[in-house]
Amino acid sequence: MLRIRSFAACGARLRVRMVPGLLLSGFMALAGSPPFAGTAAAQAPLSGPEAFPTELRTHAEKTGFQELTPHEAVVDFYRTLARHSDDVRIREIGRSREGRPMLAVTLARPAVAEPWEAQASGKPIVFIGAQVHGNEPAGKEGLMLFARELALGTAQDLLEDGVFVFVPQINPDGAEAGESGTRANPAGYNVNRDYARLVNPETQAIVDGVLTPWRPHVAVDAHELTGAHAYDFYALHPSHLSTPE
Repeated sequence: MLRIRSFAACGARLRVRMVPGLLLSGFMALAGSPPFAGTAAAQAPLSGPEAFPTELRTHAEKTGFQELTPHEAVVDFYRTLARHSDDVRIREIGRSREGRPMLAVTLARPAVAEPWEAQASGKPIVFIGAQVHGNEPAGKEGLMLFARELALGTAQDLLEDGVFVFVPQINPDGAEAGESGTRANPAGYNVNRDYARLVNPETQAIVDGVLTPWRPHVAVDAHELTGAHAYDFYALHPSHLSTPE
């Protein structure tokens, strides 16, 4: 689900291809760029999963996409990415009901660690949250690939135009429940329906750690469709009464 509010107040130009790029580049293999060279801040982009160090390939990639990337490996992936790129910052915004860490990963050039820095930059702030339903892993897997492309690959130039804030797993407990994960968290809550009451630590972390302080201009809620559907992509316009027309 994609929600976009007005960019008029941010005082920056968002290139037309930025949003389509962020939606697509993390969910398909990218190719056609020069080999790696230089430091993280001024390096030529890597291209294709084989071009990245083994430690920056996801568990799913390493298994030929026969296995999903478990929570601990997701956390390790982003911490490793931060060691390889000066554009990446990580903070823990909370813990799930079962105590798993929930990360907020920011990517920007120059790097941004605090909301006020992002707002002072004048750039649009893009939030992407993945796996709010534990049995919908595609967003989690795709987001790792997109983060890698932003930090070290062929999408680095997007960091000149925007600040990206990712939450890799909104419902990590559901993701780790059983072989395929569960839609709800361990308390039986559909976390995606708790953004008003905020009775779960997962939604509290998202609201208090990301949505309220960062005030993103674009919010992408990475769900996954199963079965037969009429469309490949669903988008919803902003519906809050305070959203500018």
